[in-house]
Amino acid sequence: MQNKILIIEDEQNITRLLKVNLASARYIVDNACDGIEGLDKIKTFSPDLIVLDLRMPKLNGLEILKIIKANPEFKSIKIIILTASDKKENRTAAISMGADAFLSKPVDLQLFIEKVNCLLKT
Repeated sequence: MQNKILIIEDEQNITRLLKVNLASARYIVDNACDGIEGLDKIKTFSPDLIVLDLRMPKLNGLEILKIIKANPEFKSIKIIILTASDKKENRTAAISMGADAFLSKPVDLQLFIEKVNCLLKT
């Protein structure tokens, strides 16, 4: 069975780039452009991994991460934070809240796919 990945990212160019590369790596990919839509899609899409931006409209990435990890139904979903906001306090907060990886934009796509593969053990 193919693993499913949800991208929660408000920048369409980044979303397109990630979707193409993840689909090429044989993942099923969906996306949401803000935090509220992202939380709704988690329920309907049931992803194995979420790629989550920190700076987004409606709910930011740390708020979404907190909601996901507080929900027993979703807390086992792997989460990669992918953000341009590479401040030490953001990295520390995200990892302490349960993120599995923290990557900075612009991301090396090969490193990104390797991290996804590692987290999903493919």
